Amino acid sequence: MAELDQLSSLLFWVAFGLIVYHHIGYPFAIRLCLVLWPPRSEKTDAKHGGVGDLPSIAIIVPAHNEAAVIEAKIRNLAALDYPADRLKCIVALDGCTDATRSVAEAAIKTLRPGLITLVEYQPNVGKVAVLNDQIAKTGSEIVALTDASALVGSDTLIRAAEHFRDPIVGVVTGTYSMALSGSEGETAYWRYQSDVRFKESVLAGPMGAHGAFYLFRRAAWTRLPEDTINDDFVLPMTIVAQGFRAVLEPAITALELERTKSGQDFWRRVRIGAGNLQQAIRLARLGDPRRGWVSFAFLSGKGLRGVLPVLLIVIVLTSLWRTLQGNRAFGLIFALEILIVGSALLSSAVPMRNNRWFSAPMYVLEGYVAITLGALLLLLGQDRKVWRLSKAFNRNRVA
Repeated sequence: MAELDQLSSLLFWVAFGLIVYHHIGYPFAIRLCLVLWPPRSEKTDAKHGGVGDLPSIAIIVPAHNEAAVIEAKIRNLAALDYPADRLKCIVALDGCTDATRSVAEAAIKTLRPGLITLVEYQPNVGKVAVLNDQIAKTGSEIVALTDASALVGSDTLIRAAEHFRDPIVGVVTGTYSMALSGSEGETAYWRYQSDVRFKESVLAGPMGAHGAFYLFRRAAWTRLPEDTINDDFVLPMTIVAQGFRAVLEPAITALELERTKSGQDFWRRVRIGAGNLQQAIRLARLGDPRRGWVSFAFLSGKGLRGVLPVLLIVIVLTSLWRTLQGNRAFGLIFALEILIVGSALLSSAVPMRNNRWFSAPMYVLEGYVAITLGALLLLLGQDRKVWRLSKAFNRNRVA
């Protein structure tokens, strides 16, 4: 029994240490690495070519019930500065039951004929199926995927094309901003994530892309498994796993138009939690030390985040065991865990939710509960439940 108590204590502190490292140690380690081993600056200006050197690009916009934003999206696509003979835009309507089609058709009629193609799927087939079908059909050299609710600058494609002049670059992504945030906590969380992601991208390249907008080489693409949850990580990182490099271009910004609702955000994070574990398993080869900084960034960031729910479960079970054995210190820890979980579940009803000192930690705690629920659904084989969540809340922000 004493040996079991020692083992449970060891597991608790190892799990706790890994969680602290992921949230605090890893961001500090990235900064330290950038100071000790500053990357060589790469100037794309020297690679400028003429218009004739620009690659052909296909922009695919999966859309399900996007009547509120589809007109703005279509006009945003029409405003992109890129040679017309090298650009095609496809808006793929996936089983829409609202006015998305009629709004889209009306907007397209006001534009130059042939600029945007409308494709419709009936019934709803899901985002991954739409992507697999549309990407397979395009003959363009570069494919851009973008959310219907995200707008980009007119020079976005030109900036991205400059990076693709380097044959080793397989993925180009940008930054993400919200026109309206769901809460102070969400704003603080994304500010923290953006800072880590930018430094991570300088050191090793971005881990995944933001579903709001990113581009990749069509020749490097492989079909996504139909049960893929976080497609905006699996698709680009599968390309990186082939030996290509991903690039984050800070001048490319995707502006999210829709405000995230509290209930929607929780279940979106449940889906992401399941997806994080799924992608950590399927792309474990990225942790091969021979990949250098990519391995370090993956194992410390997305890889470790994928198993965070497992670590959280280990912490709860080991502290419960030690509490049942009469350990007072672990009894206090277990009581604190219960308080944290209860507070997270009730936080959406707390009047102080939008107070920045209260909302930020509550947003993180809600995230812990959500990703653990998502991972449990996946581990218990409840794939269809996670899949339904994936279809229902598919804004695909990087978590």
